Amino acid sequence: MSESDADNDYHFLKVGALLHDVGHVVPGLDGEEKGHSERGFEFLSSFASTELFSLFAKYHHALSIDEIKEDGLSQKEKNLLFMVSEASRLSLGDEANAEENDSRKHLLKSVFSGISKIRDNVEDFKPKFYEPKKLNPGVFMYPCLGADNPDLAKEGCSRIYESFNDFFGKLSGPGINQINEDLLLMFLEENTAFIPAGRGANEDISLFDHLKTACAIASCIYKFHERELDVLS
Repeated sequence: MSESDADNDYHFLKVGALLHDVGHVVPGLDGEEKGHSERGFEFLSSFASTELFSLFAKYHHALSIDEIKEDGLSQKEKNLLFMVSEASRLSLGDEANAEENDSRKHLLKSVFSGISKIRDNVEDFKPKFYEPKKLNPGVFMYPCLGADNPDLAKEGCSRIYESFNDFFGKLSGPGINQINEDLLLMFLEENTAFIPAGRGANEDISLFDHLKTACAIASCIYKFHERELDVLS
């Protein structure tokens, strides 16, 4: 493998990891049974600039390489996809493998709510939630909402979704190097810092924190197996 090929593979993996859970901000129809993996795959497939990364969304719940069944994929490409799947699971825990076939959106719960409940030993402790807004460095965001509100979450996600449409729509065309990972990371922080990465045990983890952590873990896995990408299975 040439140095150029290795650089492209590494960049491909990192951007794919940062985009693998984008389906959480893609709106679904009421009653629709599509999970966020399928919604993310369809969304990324709709832009020339992100189509190459759409399979990271489609297969990020794969429990083994054998579950990645796509015509024309090389062993190396399957390995890269599975590295992100494994990194996502390690980032969120075993619940990361539970696909959510639910079109409803939810609010991000403050991580301190769980700590306060344990510390104060209060049975009827009410958690606090964040409004689904963009990150504004000049404004401190307090978790001021006293209950989850799917309608408010849906409204906020719709605005974030439009930002995603605008961001990827402005990129010039297909190609692995069309997306700068540092600019993408900044965009994701601004737009997904107050979106939850999931439900249940993951409702107090922001989508941005999950995406950057999964990217870091996937990068470590890649570096460990870098010399055996074509044969590893």
